[in-house]
Amino acid sequence: NEKEENGRYIDLSEQKAVELLTELIQNKQINEHLALLLKGEQRYGTKVGFHFGKLIEDKLALFNDFVKEFKKIDPKESNPSVIAGLLQYIKQMDTILYHQIIQSLLRDDFMNLFLFDIIRMQDLDAYDLSVIEQLVETKLVNPNQFRALSYGSVLDSCSPEHIHRLICSVVEISADFVHPSIDILAMYLMFDEGSIK
Repeated sequence: NEKEENGRYIDLSEQKAVELLTELIQNKQINEHLALLLKGEQRYGTKVGFHFGKLIEDKLALFNDFVKEFKKIDPKESNPSVIAGLLQYIKQMDTILYHQIIQSLLRDDFMNLFLFDIIRMQDLDAYDLSVIEQLVETKLVNPNQFRALSYGSVLDSCSPEHIHRLICSVVEISADFVHPSIDILAMYLMFDEGSIK
């Protein structure tokens, strides 16, 4: 890390990763390395995926390339964070395309196993929560996975009404979700004191 004049720190590793990615994309060599970006620990995975979104014109083709490579990787080694980062960018720029992609992941019997992890890396909204509800209903998310929504600021962008609806729905689907739901509500209320009256 390096300190700027304004006192902010620059993550040099992240900066170098983005520079290398940009160079590989410009030299049209990135497709040779897609598999490396989709497995193992990806410290900057979402940022790399987001950067892909900025640089590649055909986002849907890129997404399809990612999925094709992702399916070749042993599920124990795969990491969907780069895909999640690309979807963060797509969601900001084209919500219709984002919704289409999420629906295609939901219908895909392999990729739907990773959809919860991909979605929880987004800036969550009512649509994303409804997809999480579907994942719980179809038993693609278990109570322990669901508890991950209580970590950090995952639900910061969600309204209390949307959280309430999600919690009520999943608890109605299965009582096994009661304790994770309590954790989620407690963390949400703790981080969002000002907006709940």
